[in-house]
Amino acid sequence: MGWASGSEIVEKMIKGLKKRKFAPADREKVYAILIPAMYDHDWDAQDDVRGMDPSFDKVLKRIDPDLFDEED
Repeated sequence: MGWASGSEIVEKMIKGLKKRKFAPADREKVYAILIPAMYDHDWDAQDDVRGMDPSFDKVLKRIDPDLFDEED
């Protein structure tokens, strides 16, 4: 079973990092830790937060390229 409510946590992280003006490269470092941790807890609602931050999407695509089709 997935953990869709995990997207609320990720959304708050994305908004918080952007509000605090973390540089894109620094956000990527955070997301590189956050995304695998979320996956470890069966998070499966990545589409809920895709598109909120290009840095997040870049890291997600690197970690899980199957989520992205050729158009992405």
